[in-house]
Amino acid sequence: MSSDKTVRDAYLDTVLNQLETGDPPETKVTYDRLVAEGHPRNHALQLIAAALPETPLSPAQVRAIVDACGPLVVPRAIRTLAPGEPAYRGTYLGAQRERDAAYHQGTAWAWLLGSYALAHLRAYGDPRAAMELLVPLEQHVREAGIGTVSEIFDGDPPNQPRGCIAQAWSVGEALRAYRAILKRAQQ
Repeated sequence: MSSDKTVRDAYLDTVLNQLETGDPPETKVTYDRLVAEGHPRNHALQLIAAALPETPLSPAQVRAIVDACGPLVVPRAIRTLAPGEPAYRGTYLGAQRERDAAYHQGTAWAWLLGSYALAHLRAYGDPRAAMELLVPLEQHVREAGIGTVSEIFDGDPPNQPRGCIAQAWSVGEALRAYRAILKRAQQ
């Protein structure tokens, strides 16, 4: 039997190796395709890796991700692309085809805010600043779907709520981040 530390270390070594080498090749091919389609190199989804309890990233890498994703932050959510990116679509409106085109091209996702807040806490060690990132979600539960959090928001101001008005993963990530930040603040 392997100890938890051995398994964790093997996991971290594997992830670090993939990040450094681009192997398996499918990862590199997918990455190259996304960049060619206009996705930024510091995509918002890197926040997930930066917020993991056992992240394979160094403190400097976490801070770089948080800083690079700063322009993606809007009240209550994280954009999938920054406004200056060629493929950016700032509103999630129109017929199905227009909405589908905007879904991952600038639409802001509430569930990513939890990861951003946790990565910010890891990068800067400031529970108060990390908690401030979640305040707009606290206000949002009195809007749209009363008592819950919307799925997505427009990337452009005023960042109107869109999509599902009561999204479980948006609520869950906000609560997960809130509890983790509160726990850190009490230490």
